[in-house]
Amino acid sequence: MLSAECQACLEQLDAFRRGEMAASDMASLQAHIDSCRHCFSYKRNEDAMLQRLLDATRNAHCPEDLRQAISVMIAKASNDN
Repeated sequence: MLSAECQACLEQLDAFRRGEMAASDMASLQAHIDSCRHCFSYKRNEDAMLQRLLDATRNAHCPEDLRQAISVMIAKASNDN
């Protein structure tokens, strides 16, 4: 079972990666990651997975009809909310 601090850390990783946290919160989270073997490993593995996804899609081409279908779905979802 994860500690409350680890659970909070893992829940904030996306905001941390995007830099959407206050500097003091980012520093606290980084300090926790640096000192916690579990959170460090989790972040390292997630970072590696995200990098593999980026590498795999770097030269990918999305067919125009698929791009349009996705745009329609996004617009519909936006209007539904």
